[in-house]
Amino acid sequence: MTYNISQKIDLEKIVVAIFQSEAKILEDLILKLEDPNLDDIYQQVNVLTKVKFGEEIISGLTAIFKTLSDLKVIDLAIVFQQFVQRYLYFVGTIKDFNNYCETNNSAFKDLEDQQLFSNVVALFFNGQIDYYTQRYLNLVNTSELTAWSPELSAILNQFCNNIIQNDDIIQKLHYLEGLSNYLSDFNNFLAKIDIEQNSEAKEQFLNNTLEMKVVTQSITTLIEKVVEQINITKGE
Repeated sequence: MTYNISQKIDLEKIVVAIFQSEAKILEDLILKLEDPNLDDIYQQVNVLTKVKFGEEIISGLTAIFKTLSDLKVIDLAIVFQQFVQRYLYFVGTIKDFNNYCETNNSAFKDLEDQQLFSNVVALFFNGQIDYYTQRYLNLVNTSELTAWSPELSAILNQFCNNIIQNDDIIQKLHYLEGLSNYLSDFNNFLAKIDIEQNSEAKEQFLNNTLEMKVVTQSITTLIEKVVEQINITKGE
């Protein structure tokens, strides 16, 4: 069977569908504050659920983040900032995936549906996971983390090396989920690096860690949705 891979795995549609399902989280957070000044923000989120492209989602979320920052609604602004990071990853991945499929079009053109995961998805996301994990590992090892907390440095190195050194996508995702869960315990990080002795270097490291947490969660979500799409395709 010959077909265009992007017709079988349309990441743009998948990412838009993810936002449509996640927008309710943002809407509920806005409503919870019971602030009439945020009514317009609520409507802006609702409008974003009707867009067709990831770039539009990023543009809208960024505008909302700036508005919330100006209004000094800091906690909600931080949430929107993390969503901006999440969809920046998604949109970047859409571009990378389309380039990957175009570059390897001749190798993919005769794949059967049951080969999509192992021959396309697994290979692509193996590379994605390794890239972001190696980038974070480099940041860990070029920061002052070893001086702040040798224990935390060793733990993060172990997590990252387990991910990078494992070629099996299922095992790689298992280790990635472990890293994601560890990064989500932010109070643990603050305690281990003694945030009371704050510095610009520590703040940068924490920002890098928050970004990596967002990326790990986003990769996992995207792969799950891609697999769902492949399963639907098989049933057609």
